[in-house]
Amino acid sequence: KTAAMAAVPPSLPLNAGFGRADSTMSRYNSSIVYLNKFLSEYSFPPFEDLTPLHVEGEHMENMIETAGRWFANTTFRTHMNTWLSASSKEMHFKAMKQVL
Repeated sequence: KTAAMAAVPPSLPLNAGFGRADSTMSRYNSSIVYLNKFLSEYSFPPFEDLTPLHVEGEHMENMIETAGRWFANTTFRTHMNTWLSASSKEMHFKAMKQVL
């Protein structure tokens, strides 16, 4: 391996989904879509490219708090062209925290 390759930390694994029901995995996957919207807006790499350096120590707490405020205050249209409800946002935010 080259020195440049060795300096790149590995991506975070999606451990939260192992052994989960299809409906749970579907919720995790749709939550990652919302999480990626947040990460993009705040100039973070997409979820798949996050590394332990992005979420170590206080970074994780700050990311979750900021993502929660952003998610609560942002409106989203669903695939059925309705607004994402507060209860759906709560469910997705819980899943976001689990996948992080």
